[in-house]
Amino acid sequence: MRERENTQSQRSNSSDVRPEKAGGRSPSIEEIQHLRWQLQQRSRELSCIYSLSEAVRRDKPLAEIFTDAAALVPAAWEYPELIRARIVFDGRQHAAPPFQPTDWKLSSDIVLAGDARGQLEVYYLQQPPDADDGAFSGEERSFVDAVAGVLAQTAEKKLTEEALWLRSSIIEHIIEGVCALDMQGNIILANKQMAAMHGYEVEELIGKNISVFHTPEQMSGVESGGRQLMETGRFTGEIEHVRRDGSVFPAMMRVSLLRDDSGEPMDVIGTCMDITDRKQAEQDAREQARLNRVLLDSLPCVALLLRPSTREIIACNEAATKAGCVVGETCYGSWPKYEAPCPWCLAPEVWETGEPRELEIEALDAVWDAHWLPLADDLYLHYAFDITERKRAEQELRKRTYDLGERVKELKCLYGISALTEQPDISLAEIAQGVADMIPPSWQYPEITCARVVLNDQEYKTDGFAESPWGQTCEIVAHGETLGSVAVYYLEERPECYEGPFLEEEGDLITAIAERLGRITERKQADEELRAERRHLRALAGELSVAEDMERQRISLALHDNVSQELAAAKIRIGLLAKSMPSTEHAEPLDEVFQMIDRALQDVTSLTFQLCPPVLYRHGLAAALKWLVEEFDSRHDESFEFVGQDISLPLTDEVRGPVFQAVRELLTNVVKHAGADRVTVTVRTGEDEMTITVADDGVGFDTVPAVRPDDETSGFGLFSIRHRIGYFGGRLDIQPAAKGSRITVTMPLVSKDQS
Repeated sequence: MRERENTQSQRSNSSDVRPEKAGGRSPSIEEIQHLRWQLQQRSRELSCIYSLSEAVRRDKPLAEIFTDAAALVPAAWEYPELIRARIVFDGRQHAAPPFQPTDWKLSSDIVLAGDARGQLEVYYLQQPPDADDGAFSGEERSFVDAVAGVLAQTAEKKLTEEALWLRSSIIEHIIEGVCALDMQGNIILANKQMAAMHGYEVEELIGKNISVFHTPEQMSGVESGGRQLMETGRFTGEIEHVRRDGSVFPAMMRVSLLRDDSGEPMDVIGTCMDITDRKQAEQDAREQARLNRVLLDSLPCVALLLRPSTREIIACNEAATKAGCVVGETCYGSWPKYEAPCPWCLAPEVWETGEPRELEIEALDAVWDAHWLPLADDLYLHYAFDITERKRAEQELRKRTYDLGERVKELKCLYGISALTEQPDISLAEIAQGVADMIPPSWQYPEITCARVVLNDQEYKTDGFAESPWGQTCEIVAHGETLGSVAVYYLEERPECYEGPFLEEEGDLITAIAERLGRITERKQADEELRAERRHLRALAGELSVAEDMERQRISLALHDNVSQELAAAKIRIGLLAKSMPSTEHAEPLDEVFQMIDRALQDVTSLTFQLCPPVLYRHGLAAALKWLVEEFDSRHDESFEFVGQDISLPLTDEVRGPVFQAVRELLTNVVKHAGADRVTVTVRTGEDEMTITVADDGVGFDTVPAVRPDDETSGFGLFSIRHRIGYFGGRLDIQPAAKGSRITVTMPLVSKDQS
């Protein structure tokens, strides 16, 4: 530092030292040392400038040149280790490490085209001794300014070279052909693409006329384009070009007219693109569009081909066009005319999954069955069927099906009432309660429906019955008299229908139920009257049976006491008369009369027992029937057999007589009409009834006229037998067999009240 201080002192006094002219005094040692020091300093600066000149001539980027320059600048100082330099250009810093700015700074602007684009900055790392002109001397300031000037020239040159290289590179890397012409149409510049497009090398094109790219026939189009260029300064259009080999190709030309500062035409520059592929693609696209239209028109619905990313319509059929779709626009913008994609659109899911999607939607006052079908990565088909009418039909079908279900419920209710009334021995009260229970399931809302039937001042209600504001009622009328009512209530409010919340059909149903209950009541009353009449008839039948039995007993007694006695007396008298006659002339006739009287006595005796057999009243019906069968067997040629238990059956006296007489009449009919060889009478008893079957192997008979009341050939008549035993709860069944006939009489063991 002492040397540095001395040097500074010498530098500060250098302005006072002047070399003497020749012939003057000789310089002093200090002056000589100072001159030597200045010489060394200039030498370092020159050396630095030389190094900088070498550095800027190197083929390096400007940033590297600036970094190298910042590293070379400290060498111009006597103590470079105390100096650091930095170049700031266009906001970027360039310095050799290690760099550290301090407060002792010397800088100079780097000026390009009048604009300060950066600075050269030099720093002392330690505080230097003060000099007259500050930390840095005037020579050092001049040196820094000189270096800044060199750097400015270097930057301007490099930037110009880079701009020219960039322009050249851009031209060469443009995919289109580039060509520049002078005003005579001669080629002054062409890139490789332009040359290769026409089958030339770049060097071969320079200096040639533009006509080299065209045939004579094409030149008229070129001249027309030239006139437009001169008028407007631009030309864009398709012009056919010819290659070196004579082949022609379509080209898209974009040409601009270059003018000088005075506005005079100077050069022409343009680009050329071989559009053969594009033309072919356009033709293919037109053909594809035609095929797409044919394909889409074959679909009986709105159909569109779209781009996934933009939803742009590539093609659409006539139905889509009529719906408002426009090729080239988005589907949502041209069809529903939305500003954004439709909220229900499933196209994004189709793009993401690659799977088709479908959805029923409502749009444009219609219902659509919409489909999205991926065709390729950049294409999908969207088609939609107008199913408005089908939906209306389905809705109508659902309504009709629902209405039919309601009608079925109503029919089930009416059928259930009919089935209820057909149950034997069911009371009117049970029917009323059953009808009340059937009503809720037959209404539209069974879960909130309750019902009540009022009949003959008695109420029959469903569980949880309660009156509400939502009800309907109908009176029950029988024989013109109101006997009660049917009421139906909803426990909760429901939407208004035909009558409040009730359907018109429900109004008809409650009326039908009330009418049916009226008819049931009328029928029940008639049945009750009929049962009373039957009870009366049965009582009369019983009285008649008793009267008949008493009459049979009277006739039997009369036959026994009168006719039999008279016949017996006649027999005795004839016997005495025969003995008193000596002659045998009348013996034979008297003997015949005697036999006739004897047979009459037997017939009267048999008839007496058949009319009122004592065994019937002493031993019961089974024993009397057994005696009757044996009697018929002994008196007729047919074989009669009895099968059954010889016990007294629990039948009343008023019933036993009619049953016995019925069997006797059946056996008599067999003897008269059957022509049978064998007759069987079978008696069986069950828990509550007895059956008597008369079966024969005769000729049989027609069962229809056999039960008619006008069948005079059947004596008492099967019709009469059926009705007589019917008074006492019995029935007569006729079952024709393979041979003969089979007739069964069934009687209850305990007398019943027939209803």
